[in-house]
Amino acid sequence: MSTTQPSEKLIQSVNDLHQWIGLVLSIIILFLAITGILINHSAELELNQQPIKSKWLLNWYGVKLPEIKTFRINSSFISSVNHQLYFNEKPLKISAAHLNGAILFDEFIAVSTDNSLILLTHQGEIIEQLNKTHGIPKKVLAIGTYENLLVLRNKNNLLATDQDFLQWHQILDHNITWAQTSNLSSSIRENISQNFLSHSITLERLMQDIHSGRFFGSKGVLFMDLATLLFIILALTGVWIYLKSSRQKKQFSRKTDIIKLKKTGQYSIVDLNPGDTGEILQIQGDINTRKRLAEMGMITGTKVAVSATSLLGDPRSYIIRGLTVTMRNDEAANILLHPKPRRLS
Repeated sequence: MSTTQPSEKLIQSVNDLHQWIGLVLSIIILFLAITGILINHSAELELNQQPIKSKWLLNWYGVKLPEIKTFRINSSFISSVNHQLYFNEKPLKISAAHLNGAILFDEFIAVSTDNSLILLTHQGEIIEQLNKTHGIPKKVLAIGTYENLLVLRNKNNLLATDQDFLQWHQILDHNITWAQTSNLSSSIRENISQNFLSHSITLERLMQDIHSGRFFGSKGVLFMDLATLLFIILALTGVWIYLKSSRQKKQFSRKTDIIKLKKTGQYSIVDLNPGDTGEILQIQGDINTRKRLAEMGMITGTKVAVSATSLLGDPRSYIIRGLTVTMRNDEAANILLHPKPRRLS
């Protein structure tokens, strides 16, 4: 009945742990590798311009549609969602602050925001955007018409202009027809909602969140921290297994060499275990090697004992005439001993 050495059991246990952690981390590594490559090439793949349209992903991120403010112009609708203007369901390529009105004026559709006046055709094409340099007052609250004039109202004034939009002047609060909000048709509302939500989260943001673990919330970040800790354990156990295995291989190699040397009756100080003592029989090597070893006290008849061995078994320290000498095994192999050193196993 064979028994397993404690050190071998320990190595086997650590090796099993190492393999188990490696199997778990292989999935995470594959995941991180794919997302990392996508993030690194985000510009080339234009991930920051590709919106997420999946409803469950948008719900997962908690993206909700803000209030849609709408003004009706005949059969058309001017709407605003989070500072994005829409003509019916088509987004207008223009930056705008808070929408506060839209009316039909002359042959234009005049759209008023906090700080600008936007002129559109009846088909929703942008003609011009007027701002404070054109006399538009700050913090406009409403837009309306009075006779053949267009009127803007802020907190303190009522300013009017004609269809040329060249001069603005104050007027009294007469019977001004102010723009009124309207209900949006269900089909257009659905299209605007989908357009807004789909541009809230991009593929680049999704890849970054998955890569960092933020996609899964605070628990995802903790999970990635745990994965990092497992990486550290994997590295440490790998180094430990390598060192232990390497040491065992060297010990096995030494035992094999000793068996061979017993057949020839020759030993070197490399074959001594810690605590062994031997007597030098002969110094081998070229003349420079023999001279250097002789200067270290390695001469025939000298007693040699092993003092210490490094973690990997090479180099080792020897006690010679009361002095400690450290040598590598390839050099120490030139120092042959008398047969049968004490305690040699």
